[in-house]
Amino acid sequence: MEKSRIAALVDGIFAVAMTLLVLDLRLPEGATLSGDSAVWRQLVGLTGRISAYALSFIVLGMFWIGHHSLFHFVRRVSREVLWVNLLFLLCITLVPFSTNLLSGHTHLQIPIVVYGINLLLIAGISLFQVIYLEHHPELTHDQLSPSWAANMRRRILIPIIIVAASIAISFCKPRLAMSAYWLVLIFHFLPGKHRRPPEVDESSASE
Repeated sequence: MEKSRIAALVDGIFAVAMTLLVLDLRLPEGATLSGDSAVWRQLVGLTGRISAYALSFIVLGMFWIGHHSLFHFVRRVSREVLWVNLLFLLCITLVPFSTNLLSGHTHLQIPIVVYGINLLLIAGISLFQVIYLEHHPELTHDQLSPSWAANMRRRILIPIIIVAASIAISFCKPRLAMSAYWLVLIFHFLPGKHRRPPEVDESSASE
């Protein structure tokens, strides 16, 4: 199978998951907007949901960018790669559910933990993909050097540590744990080496 078909499926799943997130942003049923002050009160009441929406949207974007960067180096697709990607997408489609559970309940531990486990599964599968491709060089372009692979592993491992720490913090202070999730995004936008992947010869994929 051509990797372009996986890329199309991944793009479609991410687009749907990111769109579903916004469906949770709605006023409570029966809410009356008698004036501007009432509108502001309702908007303030949505602060928690808006925060969870923004967090999840950017997190999904981060994982989409990471997947795109990894598949830049993929030359051929094996059956194992297909199944790992399907498992990855399974966890991606759970993000709207875990976000909905989290929205408005950031003071509770279980929603924080469920959301964190969802992110850990996605990141864990992403890490497994990198390691799998490292050990199967026949599936990748030569430009996937040990340096690039190590950089991708590191950029996945640090968010895993942050999320795991957030889950641990939730047992004592759920609200603080929710705030800690934002560190994942801060880390992602930090400058560093290996920001632009090298060019690869896509024509070799058909060989």
